[in-house]
Amino acid sequence: MPKVLYAVFDRKKGILKRSSKKGKVLNFFAAQPLGTRKHLLIAEREISPGRDYWRRIHV
Repeated sequence: MPKVLYAVFDRKKGILKRSSKKGKVLNFFAAQPLGTRKHLLIAEREISPGRDYWRRIHV
């Protein structure tokens, strides 16, 4: 079973925050303004032997 981490993204700065608990990231996301440069993405990272990638789950 791959380890799943959640991250907050900024389009200009890349990853701003990572967490193993989705709630922390969702709270962080909810505090950000939408429709601006600060509009963030939440994604899942899957880590397993030979695989390490991000999959977007929320815009």
